[in-house]
Amino acid sequence: MAKFTLLELHMDGAEFTANAPGSGAGAADGESLDDAAETGSAGGKKAGLLALLALLLVVGGVVAAKKRRGGGSDDDIEM
Repeated sequence: MAKFTLLELHMDGAEFTANAPGSGAGAADGESLDDAAETGSAGGKKAGLLALLALLLVVGGVVAAKKRRGGGSDDDIEM
């Protein structure tokens, strides 16, 4: 029996820091954690809106392609 490695992770010299989002490590000295979160939230909302718009465009394209091909209509079937 052969052994296969699909994913191999090498972490030689890896450095982990505590500057995760929401940890407060990136906030300035005079800035509170809430102020830092408010300044970064506008970019998150914009990215979420763009992702939703892209999803709607993809779904609309699939529906339009299916209608154009004629794969979704049952009106043509006679009983």
